[in-house]
Amino acid sequence: MFYGPPLTDGYIMPSGLRVEGKRQVNDAVLEVRFRLDEELVDRLRFQLTEEGDVFEVRIGSHPHDAGWYVVRLHREPAADESLPQGNVELAKDRWYTLRFANIDNHLSVRIPEVEFALTHTYASNTPHPTSKLLGDPQHGEKSFGERVALGGEGCRVRFGGIRILRDLFYTDVDEFGTQKELVLGLDEYFLLGDNSAHSKDSRSLGPFERRQLLGRPVAVVWPPGRFRSLRQ
Repeated sequence: MFYGPPLTDGYIMPSGLRVEGKRQVNDAVLEVRFRLDEELVDRLRFQLTEEGDVFEVRIGSHPHDAGWYVVRLHREPAADESLPQGNVELAKDRWYTLRFANIDNHLSVRIPEVEFALTHTYASNTPHPTSKLLGDPQHGEKSFGERVALGGEGCRVRFGGIRILRDLFYTDVDEFGTQKELVLGLDEYFLLGDNSAHSKDSRSLGPFERRQLLGRPVAVVWPPGRFRSLRQ
């Protein structure tokens, strides 16, 4: 299965209205539930594409132990780096959750039901010529093609609860901290609004001094699923 539309900085308003995004976002997270209906003969594959790179999680049968599987990170085009792998025990007819993230050049794979995790940090992307053609000097290269893919080979597997998340994204509008490096003083703060594309914040107004701050945040209230207290 492939997801082809671009991942953008769109968002859902509290009213439920979807606001179309204007800028493409490269970093992404795939969350999916899967269940093996039979022993895995070949492999499961989960892909995230960024610019010219395809990052993939492969879960294949273990060559010696029944019920155990080998989880490997893979990258195309191949880079001169050693990618991690690990073994995990998965039972048939049980649902598992896989979370595959590519954020700020850091890959992570987690299956919480069996406390399995792999992580890897890579130096940079290898932009495809088409990525450079679609990009521009201010905003950089863009990803193209199917951004997310998942499936199986040589097996019967069920998928459900598929979610594609994008990384938190701040647009590089206005001049402070975006067009060139900004060094803050000891008593200065760089404030960012939570609606990046439509916020007038330190990107346009510059740093704020401590004496200008009238309060402190006490909680995250939206979206409700991410509510948490910020009190120390």
